[in-house]
Amino acid sequence: MTINFSLKSIGILAGVFAILAGTSAAYFHFKKPDPVNMTQYSPGAEMRETVKIKRIEVPVERIITIEKEKVVEKLQLPIEVAKDPDKQIIATTKVPAYEGDTDVVAIVDTKTGEGSMVMKQEPVPLFAFQNKKELGGRFGYVAGESGLKQQVDLYGRWTVFRVGRIHVGLYGEINSKPEGKTAVDVSYRW
Repeated sequence: MTINFSLKSIGILAGVFAILAGTSAAYFHFKKPDPVNMTQYSPGAEMRETVKIKRIEVPVERIITIEKEKVVEKLQLPIEVAKDPDKQIIATTKVPAYEGDTDVVAIVDTKTGEGSMVMKQEPVPLFAFQNKKELGGRFGYVAGESGLKQQVDLYGRWTVFRVGRIHVGLYGEINSKPEGKTAVDVSYRW
């Protein structure tokens, strides 16, 4: 089956895609960086839903903490926490990787003094700009009229946006034939 597109429809499709790609690039260029990174601890930003809610003092007879020296050693907490005797650790948790946001709430039981955390993943919005880039290579064999031949491929993929589980982006590839490919990449991911 062959699909024939006119030059005008290809131009319109390329223009729409260029606008979406440009919007995505501008969005991620001007977006504030995520406060969490892999090299150091950062204070978590308060959830916007709770920023304006009034703070109330609650009497607590005692608070049970986790042995600070061992937590600092195992988790390599920042020096500001490690050296400050007024800062104690009442709970820890790991938030599993997830494409959307995860809400985390610290809780203290005023009767026992124990701290804990609860978390809930927020549903991923239907539409989202993404800025995921991938570079890679492949080595293998290609079966053709002249038998098996070794082939090396170098490729790049840039996912620009997502609607539900359908991701749209650009794909480019060069190989050792030599030939090159470029395409709009549409994929369903789960």
